[in-house]
Amino acid sequence: MTYMPLTHTPEQAQQAGDLVVRLNAVSVSLLQRHFRMQYSTALGLVHVLEKAGFVTAPGADGFRSLTQRAAARRPAAPAATARELCEAWACDLFEGGDGGDAGSPETPSIWLFGMEHGDAVNLVQEEAIGRGVRDYSVAKQLIYPFNRNAFKLFAAIEGRPVESYVQFAREHQPWVPGARGYFKGNLYPYPCRNLGTWSEQAQRDTGFERKQELVKWCREHRLPAIAQAVQLHKPRLFIGVGSMMADEFAQACFGRSVPLALHEFTVNGRSKKLRYAVHNGTVLVVVPHISSGSNGLNSDESLHTAGSFIADLLG
Repeated sequence: MTYMPLTHTPEQAQQAGDLVVRLNAVSVSLLQRHFRMQYSTALGLVHVLEKAGFVTAPGADGFRSLTQRAAARRPAAPAATARELCEAWACDLFEGGDGGDAGSPETPSIWLFGMEHGDAVNLVQEEAIGRGVRDYSVAKQLIYPFNRNAFKLFAAIEGRPVESYVQFAREHQPWVPGARGYFKGNLYPYPCRNLGTWSEQAQRDTGFERKQELVKWCREHRLPAIAQAVQLHKPRLFIGVGSMMADEFAQACFGRSVPLALHEFTVNGRSKKLRYAVHNGTVLVVVPHISSGSNGLNSDESLHTAGSFIADLLG
């Protein structure tokens, strides 16, 4: 692959501006993939667009938006296809999940990644600038069993009783905009329970005729983009939820497949398996599902045991 140099010409900045206006989306990975440039080069180009008044600085949830100046150019821009919109949207680490604080090498956070979001979404961008206001409050999150068990796991990792999960969540505010220490994402950005239920609506939303095509595209483009973000932000811990996706989590965390060690324990006669690796200073732990399944982390005891093991792994 041939990469562009680390400097930007006025023509490249103009092309980047035209691209984000046409797609109504901006991310470092989008520019990197489209212009075949290094991540650091694309990051610098995003800063150029910000300085020029085309995109905003990242908000508390990590998202950038187009400005009104960029919106004024949209009527003259060629219409983007559903596939182009989907690919632009899917390049962004902060899309397809609940977001939060990605952290930095100086203040690393804990990343929790699932396979895909549980709620249906429409990928077609709205005319209004920005994402709008969504309820990320802890009170809203506590409605869902997955989030409650995630908070229990986090509490155990921090050496606290799992029963204190509500207090822990209120203190740390995981994934709430502006709070620090936790980030939540997904491997795949568009929800679909299985390969056999790819609906006509999903085809219209994404531009992909089959889910297998979207999965293949994400493995080639989205997972490497997540791995590059890992290198940039240096999370304290990367947790993948779903044992069957262990290799995909490794690719998203490390940028390639790596051997994963096995830690197994038993609760109420049921085997619980954690797979883990430490590579280039990054810790990956793949856990079974935390809201269902007889072999999942579906009890306080299993969540406590898993959290204690992860705490020892982190040292």
